[in-house]
Amino acid sequence: MVRFAFYGKLADLMGRRCDFECAQQKISVGAAIALLCETDPAFKEALLRTTVKFAVNDVIVETEFIVAAGDEIAVLPPFSGG
Repeated sequence: MVRFAFYGKLADLMGRRCDFECAQQKISVGAAIALLCETDPAFKEALLRTTVKFAVNDVIVETEFIVAAGDEIAVLPPFSGG
């Protein structure tokens, strides 16, 4: 199981956290996101409307990064502030 954490408008849509069962033991961040988009059209639509970054276990990563069971993928929208 991989856990997703959402922030900003995506958290409003998806809730703060979401556990996702995946048949594969190891999967890339991009592939995990694609599977989540297949199961939730509203998430897919929201994701297409914004630019996001991903972090795995609190480290910013690219979509090719491989995650394993127990990892947390944070979906990070643009942040502002000072």
